Amino acid sequence: MFARGPRATAVAALIAGALVASGCATQPDYRPPALAAPAAWSAAVPLPDAAAAFPGDRWWTLLDDSAINELVDHAMADSPSVAQAVARVDEARASLGSDAAQRLPAISLDGTATRARSLGTSAETSATTLETTASAGLGLSWEIDLFGRVRKSVEAARHRLDARTADAAAARLSLAAQVANSVLALRACDFSRTVATEDIRSRESVLALTRRRVATGFVAPVDEARAQSGLAAVRTSLALRNESCVRIVNGLSALTGRDAAQVRSAVPAAGTAAVMPAAAPLALGLPAAVLAAPPAVVAAEREVAASWEQIAVARAERLPRFDLAAAISGQWLRAGGSTLDFTTWALTPTLSAPLFGGGAGGIGGTARFVEILEL
Repeated sequence: MFARGPRATAVAALIAGALVASGCATQPDYRPPALAAPAAWSAAVPLPDAAAAFPGDRWWTLLDDSAINELVDHAMADSPSVAQAVARVDEARASLGSDAAQRLPAISLDGTATRARSLGTSAETSATTLETTASAGLGLSWEIDLFGRVRKSVEAARHRLDARTADAAAARLSLAAQVANSVLALRACDFSRTVATEDIRSRESVLALTRRRVATGFVAPVDEARAQSGLAAVRTSLALRNESCVRIVNGLSALTGRDAAQVRSAVPAAGTAAVMPAAAPLALGLPAAVLAAPPAVVAAEREVAASWEQIAVARAERLPRFDLAAAISGQWLRAGGSTLDFTTWALTPTLSAPLFGGGAGGIGGTARFVEILEL
């Protein structure tokens, strides 16, 4: 039990005053800037009644393409950029937890035990004395958040977590778009190769007929040379298209972590028919503020919010801090056949204010503290 008296009353009054003052803040809370955007699209396109809703993160599933779905899933599982973005999200979440822990009291448990032997050196006695000492206790420390330093630190960490989450979404969006575009480019390349192959066959037939006509004297030899030149040009174009298709396959292999054979198994060579997927119509009933929806824009806005809160943290660092510490411990002492035990406790409120910190704090911070108290 704590004794009641003038000192206890003063301590209670000091703690109560600190708790009341903890509602103070060095600056207002962050408010995102208002966007002067129209409420609707200026030229809305009528959509059918069966328009699909936007699927969110898995937007590529609207293409209903098994090859894109398979390769995107492999890319998401094996991409170092996505793994790095996710690791940064975990790092930001851990930082948020560390900052949030500062709002709660820290409790520690301490215990010591000592066994000592001493020899008498006086003329009266030379007996050996064995002494046992033990102590155990609890310690508590808590910073009363007078000017929102801890609260603003938590808000800044939360905004940075949102920014890293948006960065991860941007990495996923970019990777999925690269895979989908590469699949479509590979199919277009395969289709152009098919067209070029058919063109070569046609030109070979034309060249054979031209040679017969030259042999019979119906056309001049220059027509045969012109046919040969056209055939050589198409063959050169087919070789370049083959090389381009190989580069696309290698790019998909690098994106997805699959080898070339597995990529070709997912995206087989197309025939003469086009195999491009058709996306379902979307019900995009969105205002022009959709320009603020990309993950990169969201991440930048969250970084601005975190910087705003960090300014408040820097201002609070220049103002006084109030720390509350308490400790209670039990002591046990046994020596010379006698035993002694007792309990001690302490309550230590501390108010500290910076005077000079080489620019980090100092008289300006104390003046700001007086200014706040006068408001």
